[in-house]
Amino acid sequence: LDWVNNAECKLTLHTNCRNTKEIARTSARNIGLDSKTFINSPVKGEQSFISEYKSGNEGFALVEKIVKHLLKEKNANAEDIVILTMSDFDKSILKGKNRICNQSLSKFLKKGSICFNTVDDFKGLEAGYLILVDVEVAKYDNSHYRNRLYIGCSRAKQGLFMLLNNPAEDDFATAMEAIESKKKNKKNR
Repeated sequence: LDWVNNAECKLTLHTNCRNTKEIARTSARNIGLDSKTFINSPVKGEQSFISEYKSGNEGFALVEKIVKHLLKEKNANAEDIVILTMSDFDKSILKGKNRICNQSLSKFLKKGSICFNTVDDFKGLEAGYLILVDVEVAKYDNSHYRNRLYIGCSRAKQGLFMLLNNPAEDDFATAMEAIESKKKNKKNR
């Protein structure tokens, strides 16, 4: 991308045009940015929802509960909802599922369907409501994983639901150490 580095005009985005302030904050914290550093958003919204599940069945039931809430309470259309996995399709809690809450699942954004895809395949797209599943807190010490998590979270425009796969207490300590270490490294630059 030499042409980008050599461009005569460079634009820097100072205002977040996609997410609410709360989604931007949740996304940024996953990669070690504090609230003073993340890109400002003029739009205030609801707090991001973060929960955990102990088994695949419990995780799927939680996704169903969230989807039902979005369809009934928020009057969302199926195509406004995207479910992203941090894993592969064959390892996800939605493995083998083709419907949820009587709505079809599609790998693509499609009218009348809920999109279910991987974070990597959804990069560059956006969703009204995003449910991020198969989040492994134990992998937070991997910067590539945290960057993918940031990408996944930052796809949401109105609502973010992050579901953690059976985290242990030690996993949270490791995650916080990795995030704090990244913050310190940025300050020392």
